[in-house]
Amino acid sequence: MTISMYQASVPLMTKMLINLKSILQKAIAHAKAKKIEESALLNARLYPDMFVLTRQVQIACDFGRATAARLAGQEPPAYEENEQSLAGIFRALRVRASRYSGGANLARSARAASPANASRS
Repeated sequence: MTISMYQASVPLMTKMLINLKSILQKAIAHAKAKKIEESALLNARLYPDMFVLTRQVQIACDFGRATAARLAGQEPPAYEENEQSLAGIFRALRVRASRYSGGANLARSARAASPANASRS
């Protein structure tokens, strides 16, 4: 049985972003339940020498985007990394995930789970 680099990587990266979206949803619910400010959550660090949560999410998104582009023999697209809100983080997940296969499903899932849509359900 042969497996391509694409098959060995892109589905895993898609799953990684879906899992990240789920973790962020739990973090949002926890912050709301404990009345924690959104900015405190976005600027949180698990350890002093780590990046803040916003930068951690950007790195995760960029890893999948860049890897998928390079496997396709393309230059990874550049994105502005200026997410300063939870809605911005969900938008980043949606946009970056749409660059490779499985992104459409994640994009719909991330859009439905964004804080703006959470109040509708």
